Amino acid sequence: MADSGAESTVPLEPGTRPAPPSDEIEFDPPLGSVPDFTAAIPILQGAKERWTKGGGSIRLIGILKEGDNVAALRTLIRTTMAMFGVPLFVMGAAYTLLPASVVSDENRMIWAGVAALVAVQAVIVGFLVHAFNEPCDDDASSDGTAKKDR
Repeated sequence: MADSGAESTVPLEPGTRPAPPSDEIEFDPPLGSVPDFTAAIPILQGAKERWTKGGGSIRLIGILKEGDNVAALRTLIRTTMAMFGVPLFVMGAAYTLLPASVVSDENRMIWAGVAALVAVQAVIVGFLVHAFNEPCDDDASSDGTAKKDR
């Protein structure tokens, strides 16, 4: 085959890159900037400034540590830990406890993964049951008496 001249035989210097073909668009945005076409979602425009103006993550943690929100923070932490720990434990237990007579060695990891997926769903259902069984603030204020002991 004859060389069409599209490829250069000149070796590249370290830190350089070949020029793109003439029919290809080069995309090389400067670091720290986002092209307009990638950030055109209206709700995301100015999100960083709004987050900083509102106090950011320090203010969010402060809000979660106030009054009745402590229970929500505890639930968030427990559920997050359960979402990592329970499926990991279930997957490991299923992998080691599945008998070779029932499941072949090739399918053992697949069934352990399925067990972990079921465990994730169980954690989600447990969280939903807990969330829907929490007393509402409207229920406590509607009868005129609020619970003082929690």
